[in-house]
Amino acid sequence: MLGTAQPSDSLRPLRVTARLAMPALREAALARQFGAHSSDLNAALALSFARLGSPCDLSTASFNELSNGGCYVAAPSVDPSVGALTQPGTDHVLSADAAGVVATLIALNELTARSETVWTEHYYSLLEFVRSHPERAAIGTAFLHYV
Repeated sequence: MLGTAQPSDSLRPLRVTARLAMPALREAALARQFGAHSSDLNAALALSFARLGSPCDLSTASFNELSNGGCYVAAPSVDPSVGALTQPGTDHVLSADAAGVVATLIALNELTARSETVWTEHYYSLLEFVRSHPERAAIGTAFLHYV
């Protein structure tokens, strides 16, 4: 129709998707994403999961790569009795996947304070993914509670 501007497909934001890295390839995926910094991320993630009250053995966690170049780590499960993972005023408990997104956001937020570009890029890539996550509101609430 003449005179009606239509946004082009190239201007619409693409939905960011996650792909689970096979457990055997987890270390290679971490090295590809972070190089020599992967041990820093592992340490920050361990602290983040502990802050959430859900300690996680990172060797059993799933590593998810995002279509926009980001990534996050999710615990294999969460304990529903952990109050930190229950949304205030509801009985909604974050899924293991959503708790992993929160823990990774917390870790990247802490690491970004070091002013290394690698952390900042991954932090914003993960925030972009959160917009399309089914538990985006709960992730946002939990993240803001811890930062």
